[in-house]
Amino acid sequence: MWQKLKALFEGEAGGSEPIDPQRRLQLATAALLVEVQRADHELDPAERAAIADLLQRRFALSPAEADELLADAAAEADATVSLHAYTQLLKSHLDAEARKRLLAMLWEAAYADGELHMNEEGLVRKVADLLYVPHRDFIATKLAAGGGAADSEPGV
Repeated sequence: MWQKLKALFEGEAGGSEPIDPQRRLQLATAALLVEVQRADHELDPAERAAIADLLQRRFALSPAEADELLADAAAEADATVSLHAYTQLLKSHLDAEARKRLLAMLWEAAYADGELHMNEEGLVRKVADLLYVPHRDFIATKLAAGGGAADSEPGV
């Protein structure tokens, strides 16, 4: 399982055919979005729809392409226990502004169901740290996504 994931992010599909680098970045982004969706342990259809929309807008995908990417990302997220494979790939290929835009996408996914669960916030914080996104950008993207000071209660 780990070898399959490693091969995917190193650019090989089944060890025989290289995977498009753009597709690898899209898959890593989508996998992080899936992880945010799952963080509160409730699979809300609004969150899934918001993630599909985010992927369509960010990568100029058709609805069918976004659904396929989301399904592939969910399978990859099922097969891994760490965010490092995703964040290392993204950190090495995205500049600071693109990493900030990615964080904004994660916040949009977290707020898609109308509330922010502490596990979602914790996951976005961890991703921000792994991507070396400055704390001021972490806060700015949270506020821009609708995360005012009184958005979630401790323990929710």
